Amino acid sequence: MRNHTYEWDNVIVGMTLPACLYAYSSGYPIVGFQYDMPSQVDNRGSDLSQWTDLLFVLSMRGQVPFGDNITSISFIEDRMRVVTKRSQKQCFFKFNKAHVFSDYMVHGMPPIVSKGELKKVYDWIDVRTIQSHDIDYIDARGIDSFLDEIHFVKTGRSSNKDICAVFRGNEKTLKEFQYSESMVRLEVERILRSKGITGPLKNNTSEKRKTPTYSPIVLESAYREVRPSAANIYEDSDKIVCKFEMTAPSRTKKNFTKDPFLVAHREDS
Repeated sequence: MRNHTYEWDNVIVGMTLPACLYAYSSGYPIVGFQYDMPSQVDNRGSDLSQWTDLLFVLSMRGQVPFGDNITSISFIEDRMRVVTKRSQKQCFFKFNKAHVFSDYMVHGMPPIVSKGELKKVYDWIDVRTIQSHDIDYIDARGIDSFLDEIHFVKTGRSSNKDICAVFRGNEKTLKEFQYSESMVRLEVERILRSKGITGPLKNNTSEKRKTPTYSPIVLESAYREVRPSAANIYEDSDKIVCKFEMTAPSRTKKNFTKDPFLVAHREDS
């Protein structure tokens, strides 16, 4: 069976949320990488929650044959080759149609027509000191800023909620200092001050002090994630169909949350 070629009529490539939704409704097998998983701040965290539940259901239904044990995917003429991570085993599959939702680490795609240069950037910032607040989200698009969103997220690093600042830019602009991690951190501080958020209380009011004083906000850049926001455009192909949806509907036509596998899993946990 070492050189055996398996056969699939249809296969889904990529593990984005739209890909998992399509796999659930179609019943097709799905292969891809956890790189495609939504960020924990996308759609205020609901995309990641939905993706996690969907992947569990698809795995229980036998539609994720390799799990996350893949290093590369290649299209070679009328076959697809999958190389596994741990054993470096090559598996070959004949297919009639591949529905591609993500081209990450996918080789042998049709010739590219237009490269998608727009990126979605997630700058993670450690919060060292800040006053107590109950804000989880700031929409920065209407306040004259290059940032789109600011999320306050419990990361478990400390008792403070850390920050994820989100914006979009192409490969060229991301190399400019204006969009560096340091400038993003300074822009976040500016927006927080404009919202009346300061550092912790330093001195309370007294007979001599009419207004309280506050320590400065202390933020520290942690790391940056860059993900595609605009897809590459490839030449049309009869066997490889590109479906690079970057967003997903809030609900599927089939309510997978009522799936028996997921219901049983939640009851056990």
